[in-house]
Amino acid sequence: MLSLENKEFIEITKELRKNILDKEMIEFIKNPFKQYFNSNSNIHLYIKEPFGSQNFPDFLIFTKNYIFPLEIKFSNKVNSLTTPKWNSNIPKGNSIYLFANREKTNTPLLFFGNDYISNEIRNKMIKHFANFKEKQKLEKLLRDIQRMNNPYNPFGIYPKIRTDFLSSRQFIFGNDENLNIFDFAKKMKWVDNVFNTLQELVEEYEEE
Repeated sequence: MLSLENKEFIEITKELRKNILDKEMIEFIKNPFKQYFNSNSNIHLYIKEPFGSQNFPDFLIFTKNYIFPLEIKFSNKVNSLTTPKWNSNIPKGNSIYLFANREKTNTPLLFFGNDYISNEIRNKMIKHFANFKEKQKLEKLLRDIQRMNNPYNPFGIYPKIRTDFLSSRQFIFGNDENLNIFDFAKKMKWVDNVFNTLQELVEEYEEE
């Protein structure tokens, strides 16, 4: 049975949230609550929408040794070339994704973020937004407007740059055959990689 003080629980969950939402983290997240359970305890549980319905991830899967974020992506478009819509969350290396397409109802995909995009390219894209000094640009825009003669904006509209990760053929690398996501996943054995990796993690701790 889990037993710890409220203050300690808050500190642990705060650090856990930070690790889960860290776009650059590629290591699998170890279960910080493991030490509070009996060594013979089996932990199999999940939390739905741990940070709210609009935030990553959709589920947190708890095991005895690790915690896995799970995000579900679904496309209604009848187009086998459709890929997941990422919005502001680029695929995270240590997270599991499930993608289904209305056209491919019998073959949902399960994959790790690192199978979808390399860590090197992910970091470059994250830095692309980090290097965009939006705050300074907004301050300059505000000063420019303040210097205008009788500026009129009674409800304070201002521009906000949305951090979105989209898909474009120009940015395709490593898919020379131009396969759709389902065929590419089959070729690269994405689903097998998920289950094989999870099995390896289980065996790793059984040997300790």
